[in-house]
Formats: sequence, structure tokens, C-alpha cells
Amino acid sequence: MNQEQEDQKVRSDLLALARHVDKQLPYGWGFVVLAFPSGAGGRMNYISNAQRADIVRAMYEFIEATKDKWGEHVPEGAAAEDEELGRARQRIAELEGILARLNPTNRADLIWILERAAELFELNGDTAWALRARQYQKAFEQSTK
Repeated sequence: MNQEQEDQKVRSDLLALARHVDKQLPYGWGFVVLAFPSGAGGRMNYISNAQRADIVRAMYEFIEATKDKWGEHVPEGAAAEDEELGRARQRIAELEGILARLNPTNRADLIWILERAAELFELNGDTAWALRARQYQKAFEQSTK
């Protein structure tokens, strides 16, 4: 998927998400959804049902309320690990999309990729994502039999 197609998909998905969120909240409540690629760089997108001034005010309030407390429980050096795990999770999500569109001739390669991804998650102590990768691996192994 090229950048233009990805941008269009993000815009379309954000619109659908906004419609859903807006229906779930009581009348008069505002929301903003921020979407951005994991890791450094990239462009942030947002969608909201509120006026820009209200969004900025709410974001400043959130920052002020959380800036001194945010991440107090996170040990030194964990931010770099979080970034690495975030990138790995993003890659797994991309692979899930690819897997859904695969033809059977490529499945052996993807089974191998899923096995490597599970090992990476296990090394980083992320057992939930390792289990998820293993489940996909097992499903594809069974579908090739």
C-alpha cells in the first residue's frame, strides 16, 4: 500500500470511528481521536466532534493533569523498550492484514515469519503478543494441511 492509499484508509477509518464514538456518547460530549504511526516521525491525524478551541483546551488540561504523574511506574530505559514493542506490534498488525489476503503458495513463508515474530515478543516479555503470533502460526499451519 503506497502512502497516498494508506492516508486515504486512515481518513476513512477515522471517519467511521468518529461516527461510532459520537453515537456512544451522551449529547453534548466532545471527543478527539489521535492517530499516528508508532515510533519517531510520521504525521498525526485526528478527528473530533468538537470545536478546535475546545480540543486544544482539553488537551492542555490532560497534559497538565498527567505530566507529573505519567510514567512514574515505568523503570529507566523502558521508553526505548516500549518504542521497540510498539513498532513490533505495528508490524504484526500489518502482517495480519497481509495474511488475510494471502494465497496458499506464500503460507509457508508467513508461518516462518509468525514463528520469528512470536520469538521476538517472547524475548521482550510480551507474552500476549507472542501468544497471538503463535495462534496465527498454528491456524496457518492447520490451513495448509
